[in-house]
Amino acid sequence: MNPVGPSGNKSSAWFNADNLFTGVIMAFMLVILAVFLLYPVVDICRLSFFKDGGFTLQNYVDYFSEPRIFRSFYNSM
Repeated sequence: MNPVGPSGNKSSAWFNADNLFTGVIMAFMLVILAVFLLYPVVDICRLSFFKDGGFTLQNYVDYFSEPRIFRSFYNSM
């Protein structure tokens, strides 16, 4: 009796049709996640640093100079 199995080769169990199908489905889902979730977030962050075609932090200065922002932050805590 061999506990490993009749062939004695454990590496062949990793490459079978079920594992290949699972890998393809997971890769597809990761691509969907990247396209519909990660890309928009990265694009919004990138666009927040540009105004009129040039790099600027003015959007953040305008945002954090509003007293309403700090009040809403305080109220949410």
